[in-house]
Amino acid sequence: MNQWNALSSWDEKLSMWPAPLPTFQLKPERTALLIIDMQQYFCDKERGISAILAQKSPEMARTFLETVHHQVIPNIQQILRHFREHKLRTIHITVGPFLEDGSDLMARRRQRDETRRSQGGMPGYCHVGAEMHGIIEALAPAPGELVLNKNSTSAFNSTALDQILRNMGIDMLVCCGLITNGCVDLTARDAADKGYHVALIEDACASYEPLLHATTLRGFARMFGRVCPTGSLLDELNG
Repeated sequence: MNQWNALSSWDEKLSMWPAPLPTFQLKPERTALLIIDMQQYFCDKERGISAILAQKSPEMARTFLETVHHQVIPNIQQILRHFREHKLRTIHITVGPFLEDGSDLMARRRQRDETRRSQGGMPGYCHVGAEMHGIIEALAPAPGELVLNKNSTSAFNSTALDQILRNMGIDMLVCCGLITNGCVDLTARDAADKGYHVALIEDACASYEPLLHATTLRGFARMFGRVCPTGSLLDELNG
């Protein structure tokens, strides 16, 4: 069997990768936390994406929700607590159309969401202002924390995030949230491509499939930035 197949964890044999891996030390005063798409639509146990998943794959829905509620949310809470206690920058990102009819979404996304809605009997997206669009109470933004809504996958493609970060003197990012192989990955890769040093927190994000979560982390760690667990991140920030 090829040595790169059937790996037991995302970082197994990562050191054998022939190219240099991204390395950097986070500087707290230059670092911002991006919490991506921790919304009711993705986290609610009975509505939103969970209801859609449960129709076709109850096991996938159960596993995803367990990971979100027993791992991702508690770990993001730990990271958020540190950033708040040390008065570091935090930005909450949400996803959804700005308009109720979704007409501000790109055509491909709009078509996919309309198909999902027709198949699942519920809206395929939640617009700004809708209950399910809101950030979950456990991670509710505090005063002084920005909330930016995107209607694209990457937060850099439909918000002023890049300009805001540069105005703040931020060139290092800690990324976490949902979904690992979707909005989290694309935002983190775009950030790296724009010159930011990015740390992706492996146990503070999740995907619907563990394999996609692992392969996304592996690909990111090879070329774009660092991947680390919550405990190592907090140790590093504490210096």
